[in-house]
Amino acid sequence: MKKNIDCHVHCALGGGNRLSKNDLIQDTPDRRRYLTALVGRYYSLGVTRIRDGGDRYALSKAIAPIARDQGMQWLTPHIALYKEGCYGKFLGRAVANARDGFKRIRELKKEGVDFIKLVHSGMMSLEEYGATTSMGFAPQELADLIACAQDNGLHTMVHVNLPKGIIEAARAGVTSIEHGYGIDEEAMWAIAENQSTWVPTLAPFANMCQVDDKHPLAMHRPFAQKYYENHRKAVAKAYEIGVKIAVGSDTGATQVEHGTGSLDEWQYVIDCGLPEETAYRHSSDLMDRFQGSP
Repeated sequence: MKKNIDCHVHCALGGGNRLSKNDLIQDTPDRRRYLTALVGRYYSLGVTRIRDGGDRYALSKAIAPIARDQGMQWLTPHIALYKEGCYGKFLGRAVANARDGFKRIRELKKEGVDFIKLVHSGMMSLEEYGATTSMGFAPQELADLIACAQDNGLHTMVHVNLPKGIIEAARAGVTSIEHGYGIDEEAMWAIAENQSTWVPTLAPFANMCQVDDKHPLAMHRPFAQKYYENHRKAVAKAYEIGVKIAVGSDTGATQVEHGTGSLDEWQYVIDCGLPEETAYRHSSDLMDRFQGSP
């Protein structure tokens, strides 16, 4: 079975990105070289179907045609949309309310995005286990934004952690849940019942567990280990319940390198007890869905 899919990367993030701000916002020779090399890295490892999570500079808009020229698929939302005053600035644009979000979604549709990315919570804390920032959108706002995307023929992926936000996103009809740390069984059932797909992104904490004692992140290994172990158990339970689970590495995040991070994530998902064939089918189906209309 080919491990050729990664349903969650960020081409603008990661230690290999040495682009200046000017390179990030304009088509320069340095930017083209960087993006061409990045595409080549994935291609050389056999990872040829990729879904980007976006960034504030919409760099994934520039990499998608380069990937297509190599016969690869690189789906992109260009930018993510997040609630004004909440987490998500480095990923995209803030929206003040649902009406503002509707305007942004229509603009992105005209720009030719493949789907809409929404940010509904922050990252998991390395200072207080299990904590994250408050939810981004009010439940009705989130539901209205997802409905607007669907009305415009676009699927949605939602960055969200903790049960409340996961349940809100699933019941609103999101196509895929990204991350989902702190998930509980009620949230798993919500994902399953609403026929959403969960992309658990195990690699960031799994790889953080492996840093040596001299690494700046070594002090965070105990929390990283706890997050990873509990997330592994959750993925195994979700699979048992019948949740569709797809492979997405969150490459560009700390300790997740482009290309190799994708292969890491495949192994982590399989280690949770998913048959490789099942992980491949769910991942391939998700990529296929995001090419079409809801």
